[in-house]
Amino acid sequence: MGGNVTVHILLANKGPARTASPFTVTVNMPDNTTATGPFFPDSCLADPLGATITCAFPAGLNNLRTAIVNIPAQIAASAPPHSKLRDGSVTVTNPDDPDAKIRTVKFTIRTA
Repeated sequence: MGGNVTVHILLANKGPARTASPFTVTVNMPDNTTATGPFFPDSCLADPLGATITCAFPAGLNNLRTAIVNIPAQIAASAPPHSKLRDGSVTVTNPDDPDAKIRTVKFTIRTA
């Protein structure tokens, strides 16, 4: 099948305060996809296989504000058509987060 896709990630600081420490967003791409870049923000770096992307954010994301990550990717030609590429995940790591257990979410990419 193949093709291009962009994974759009919207992060929200639900408070109760602005982030006091830098935080990291780690994106694990689903099988049959490879992150290609360029990434937004430009602090994002991919591993050599384009399977894991790590984005660094500075301290200071205000309470009830958002941040965005965009990951352009290539879908493998071997990906089955009309299917869901599963097991993608986004994890936010922040040393100030009192409830880190709920900071990973899964995502899928649908093929045409």
